[in-house]
Amino acid sequence: MKKHVIVSVRYSMYSPELRSSWTIGRDTEESYLSNLFSLERMERRQKYFEAITLKTLIGLQERRPRDIPFRVLILTSDKIPKPYMMFLMGIQQKFDFIQVIALSPHETSVNAGLIECVEGMGDEDIYASVRLDDDDGLANTFIDQLEKYLQPNLSGFVVSFAKGHGVLLDDKGGIKKIANYKWRFGSAGLSYISTKANAIETGRYSVYQCGNHIKTDESYPTVSDARHAAFVRAFHVDNDSKDKFDDCVARVLSKEEQKNKMEVYNLL
Repeated sequence: MKKHVIVSVRYSMYSPELRSSWTIGRDTEESYLSNLFSLERMERRQKYFEAITLKTLIGLQERRPRDIPFRVLILTSDKIPKPYMMFLMGIQQKFDFIQVIALSPHETSVNAGLIECVEGMGDEDIYASVRLDDDDGLANTFIDQLEKYLQPNLSGFVVSFAKGHGVLLDDKGGIKKIANYKWRFGSAGLSYISTKANAIETGRYSVYQCGNHIKTDESYPTVSDARHAAFVRAFHVDNDSKDKFDDCVARVLSKEEQKNKMEVYNLL
């Protein structure tokens, strides 16, 4: 039995069918499309992604247990402006563990790329489908923390790593503050455990198929583990949730503490 970890990141994905799930998509279709791909927003999103998400994924790839294959799927839109598609394709070319998947507006399956990964696994293999927004990050030790849950008897379970850190970003992705943050059933690092056989039998491959991240325990057995810092959540002017840094976090760290935590997430 081999264990696998697959992270799926939705990067400015244009989906008329799913748009009501996001604040940015709850206006008219024209407004949604205009706001999603505005150059000002795309520039800021790229900076957030480079400053937080990409750095932490690189750190995770470098620190992961060598016997656990690790894959990152970036799901984006084939309508994304050309400079930003070139940016993503440059990342794919540079990092062989990252795959960019450009989806048409009416084919925005959350399983894109994932089914192919699962079908290529051994019959006895088990994997984690991990959710990550395009401005959040994971700790270098995330896979070490997740590995203990990659067991056949936990197939069908959801795992929420509830301890992490909030980071306040400026418009260029610069870190202004870091604070302790507990986020039970948060989206960052939320993981769905499944064997290959169970995924094929149920048709449930992805953590995104488990519904609203704060309600997974209503439909699936969900483990909350807050023993170690596992994720970093970014707060900035473009947060779709409109959550505010000062309203969500606990103690703000000192400069020395911030430097130590940045090492945990490969953010230096």
